[in-house]
Amino acid sequence: MKTNFLKLMLLALVAMFTFASCEKDDNEPSKWIVKIGAQSNTSIGAFYSLSEKKIYNQTDAFNNQAKIDLVCFYEHDEINNRINDMTLSSPGANIRDIFTGETDVMNYTTKNLTTITPTSASSGAGTLPANTQSITVEQFDQIKQGEAIIATYFNSTLTSSNKKAKLLVANDIYAFKTQDGTYGLFKVVAVSEPKNASGWLQFEIKTYKPAV
Repeated sequence: MKTNFLKLMLLALVAMFTFASCEKDDNEPSKWIVKIGAQSNTSIGAFYSLSEKKIYNQTDAFNNQAKIDLVCFYEHDEINNRINDMTLSSPGANIRDIFTGETDVMNYTTKNLTTITPTSASSGAGTLPANTQSITVEQFDQIKQGEAIIATYFNSTLTSSNKKAKLLVANDIYAFKTQDGTYGLFKVVAVSEPKNASGWLQFEIKTYKPAV
């Protein structure tokens, strides 16, 4: 009888810990992960709306210009020294010779500008400008959605070379500010191999919108 009682108690403890573990997992917020295509990707669109958390193809993006905050493209032009490779930018960044046709970004009448500034974890940014904020992958992972600290990583003193994040590779981290004043950080999760105009970019986003 005593042995059976101990077994029952052990089972009860196991069940209690299992329930607590599951409850903790259920309460953890899901990550905001985006997988976006480059300009020639026929299965994944190259345009992203932060407010809608939605990817658009080129035609649909043209019909929803006011919603588009980010644009992905690939560019490797050695002749004209435009070596950007996998890049994240925005409609307001004067993107030329990437998209074609009547729905080209250059033909937009509403061009939202998302300014993008490097952090210490921006490998493709070259010589980092003054006031570049320091951040590690571990620090990024600890930041929660909506935390005010997100805004502090954006370099508001940078007035040039702040319209695109280029040469993106896994674990690059950039700060950004959208046309409507939303601050954000994005961390590159993965980049397609081989890197080309038919490839894709996967990244995690965390944002903060100050109260008006």
